[in-house]
Amino acid sequence: MQLSIILPTKDRQKILFQSLETLISSTNAVHCEIFIIDNSETSSITLPSHLQKKNICVEKNPGNRNSVFSSRNFGASLSKGKTLLFMDDDILCTPESIKFILEFHRDHASTAANVSWEYPPALVEKLRKNFFGKFLIRSGFTSMKELMKENKWKENCVFESGEVASYFLSIDKKDFFLCGGYDERHLHEGTDIDLIERLRNNNIRMYINSELCIFHNEEDRIEMKNWMERKKRFGEISAHAVNMGRSEGHELHYTARRRFAFNLIYFFRSPIRFFIGCMPANWTFIDKFMFRTADALTGAYIHKGYSSTIKKKN
Repeated sequence: MQLSIILPTKDRQKILFQSLETLISSTNAVHCEIFIIDNSETSSITLPSHLQKKNICVEKNPGNRNSVFSSRNFGASLSKGKTLLFMDDDILCTPESIKFILEFHRDHASTAANVSWEYPPALVEKLRKNFFGKFLIRSGFTSMKELMKENKWKENCVFESGEVASYFLSIDKKDFFLCGGYDERHLHEGTDIDLIERLRNNNIRMYINSELCIFHNEEDRIEMKNWMERKKRFGEISAHAVNMGRSEGHELHYTARRRFAFNLIYFFRSPIRFFIGCMPANWTFIDKFMFRTADALTGAYIHKGYSSTIKKKN
C-alpha cells in the first residue's frame, strides 16, 4: 500500500462528493486507500454509485465528533499505507499533486509536505460581484500565497518552510506516530500550531511546493454570516490553546478601548452585516471605508470568540 488518504467531513456532502470525484481520478494509477471519516451527529454518508469504489471506506468517528483532530487520528489508526495524506473535504486535488507527494516522500525521509492552494477561478469570479467578496480577495483569503507572509513564500519551487497546514498534508506514517499525532483537545479546525511544534521537536522538516496548485473549494462558506462565525471560532481556538498553557502564538491582547469598541460592534453585528451586504462591488469610491468596516467586524467576531472562552486569571 503506497498511500492512505484520510478525509474528515461533517455535513458537507455536496462539497465532499465534488472532492471525491477529483480524488478518485487523481489516484487512478496509485495503490491507495481512502478513509472518509464522518463526524456528523445527525446523518450518515451514502456515496452515489459512481463514487463507490473498493478502496473507499466510510467510517463514523467513534471519538469526539466536534474535533477534526480526533477524526484524523482515527483515520490514521486504520491506515495501512507507508505515507499518510490528510485532506480536507473541500480540496480538489490533481494527479500531479498526488504524484508529487509519493515521489517526495520516497526521496526525502523525515519530512511533511504541502502543495499550494487557491480558490477555483469560478469562485473568485463570483466573489468579485459583491463587496464582501471583494473584501475576501483584498484581504488575501483566497490563496495560500496571500495568506503567508511575503518573506516566507518562495515562488515556483519546493521550499523548506517553518510551517505546514493539514488541508493537504503528507507525512510518512512512522513520523506521524513518532510525533504522537494530533492533540484532540484542540477545538474545531483551523489551527495546526500544535502539530507544527511536534514536527519541529522531532526533527521532521516541513516543505511547500509552490510549483503545484490545488483548488480550495469553499463555495459553501463564503456567505458573510457563516464566514464571520468561523472567525469567532478562530478566537475560541486561540483562547482554548491559551487555557491549555500554550500562550505563544495564541494569546490576544486587547486594550480597554478596543474591548469596548469590539463589544459594541458585535452587539450591532446584524445591521452592520446587512449594511456591508447592500454595498455594490462597483462603488469603488467607498472601498477604503468599507474595508475598514469589514475589518472591524471581523475583529469583533474574533474578540467575542476569544473573550467568551478564555479563562479569567485569578
